[in-house]
Amino acid sequence: MPKFYYNIRDREEWTDVNGGFEMPNLEIAKDEAKRAAIDSLSDRFPASIDLTVELFDDEGTLVCTAHIVFTSEEH
Repeated sequence: MPKFYYNIRDREEWTDVNGGFEMPNLEIAKDEAKRAAIDSLSDRFPASIDLTVELFDDEGTLVCTAHIVFTSEEH
């Protein structure tokens, strides 16, 4: 089963997700990268969000980027 790796960036701070994850195929791994971006937002409600999840295959090739930007303005 192929292995995939994620990096998560919240604004300018990168976090490497160590160890990688085995997924049946690339499409499922892409869906998981998107889900990881959304899940990382679930516990916080800041005025703005700039979050990126990068997905790499086991050869280190970038295969997907999920980027979420959110801003809220009070009036």
